[in-house]
Amino acid sequence: MKKSLYTNIPPSYVEFMENLVVEKLGLEYVQEKELHYLTDEEIKGIKDLVGSAILDPDVKGGLRWPFGKDYDVIRVDHTIAKSYRNQPIRFKLRHADRFDFTFSTGQVAREIFLKMPGIISQLRQKKTWCLKC
Repeated sequence: MKKSLYTNIPPSYVEFMENLVVEKLGLEYVQEKELHYLTDEEIKGIKDLVGSAILDPDVKGGLRWPFGKDYDVIRVDHTIAKSYRNQPIRFKLRHADRFDFTFSTGQVAREIFLKMPGIISQLRQKKTWCLKC
């Protein structure tokens, strides 16, 4: 069963969730990740572009590129995610910063994800047991 809802929430609520709810549910800190969404092809393109730069003290910034070498940035996504878990529950707090250069629109969102695979499997076991009665 997959359900989703828009979870952009105020910073004070994220702080509340992190400080109080994580403690009350007995969740353990797993990790903090900084995510950048780039494909291998995009990474290779950026490396090739940087590698083709020519040092030139006469231009602003001190770098120039040969004619025909360019790179267009269309969208930028940057996410910092903190993960917590215990046996039945996985909990993730995310701060996402997105900008689309095509439409000149941006979004900053604080998101909370709660997954309960352990609880769902326990409920399924109880349901199966009750059906046998």
